[in-house]
Amino acid sequence: MQSMISQNDKTAQEEFLRSHLVRWIVPFLIGVKPMAATPFYRDICDFTIEFLLSDYSLLRAESGGTDER
Repeated sequence: MQSMISQNDKTAQEEFLRSHLVRWIVPFLIGVKPMAATPFYRDICDFTIEFLLSDYSLLRAESGGTDER
């Protein structure tokens, strides 16, 4: 991912997020959130989900893709 960022390869970054992070981390965090014992960990789940989806949407727009969340 670091080399994709340093080379400013938006399409590769978007593909990595879609194929790896958004594909399994978002569903995982949705499942973990109800089990979180404190608001802090629930908020971390929400923040991470929103960050990943926001970054994914931005990269989709910059790489010429459409938003398919």
